[in-house]
Amino acid sequence: MKHSPPTNQDSIAESLDRAQREPVDVLKPDRMVGEIVSVQDFDTSRAFYADRLQRRLDASAEAAAEAGLTAEEIDQLLADES
Repeated sequence: MKHSPPTNQDSIAESLDRAQREPVDVLKPDRMVGEIVSVQDFDTSRAFYADRLQRRLDASAEAAAEAGLTAEEIDQLLADES
């Protein structure tokens, strides 16, 4: 749902109430500058991306182990700033 930036207490409260049902876009005249979401939606999204990152890290660690890389070699590679 599109919504202009809140300008007073009533519209802020209305935006927060609306965000419990659906994300509320916060707009400036020329662009979207933010989005208000419920705590439940935020927590769900955070858990999804944390799980996705963990699966990617696990897959990378498995691939490194299959390639014969040791933890020490991986640390050296990660420390190399060249």
